[in-house]
Amino acid sequence: MLDRREMLLASALAAVTASQSMQVLGAGPLDKSLSQLASAKGLFFGCAVEIQSLRDTDFAAAVQRESNMLVPSWEMKRDVIERYARKFEFGRTEKIREFARVAGMRFRGHTLAWYRANPPWLLEELQSNPDERLLTDYIDTVCTRFKNQVHSWDVVNEAVYPEDGRSDGLRSNAR
Repeated sequence: MLDRREMLLASALAAVTASQSMQVLGAGPLDKSLSQLASAKGLFFGCAVEIQSLRDTDFAAAVQRESNMLVPSWEMKRDVIERYARKFEFGRTEKIREFARVAGMRFRGHTLAWYRANPPWLLEELQSNPDERLLTDYIDTVCTRFKNQVHSWDVVNEAVYPEDGRSDGLRSNAR
């Protein structure tokens, strides 16, 4: 399985290969970044990153050159932001957001709710006190913190899972 750095480098290699193929066909070199090509079509091209990957200067330069949108891989998940009940830690997310801001990229919020990224305390609290405010207060806190800084949000991740057998095709539990 490829990690994100390998995937980005493979994408860049594919772009170079396409550029060389275009030259052979007389179409000229590919002189635009992937984000420039996407922008010309009204699209965004971005990637998900982790703090440690941005410490690699070659990787960070490739991300900055090829992307116009940045997404935190794990740093914006609930089990990172709210490891302990009602104690929010935004530092890691803010570092990625700041990288995006300085680079002139859009910042995508990922994700407000995902069954695989809940802190251990949350399940215990939901079982003893099933209150929707456990979700709505969290969403309000995070969205307020990043108000006017996030281009778009993935609100719920992987909610659809027909294999669970529900007639509506939604995931049946938080496994």
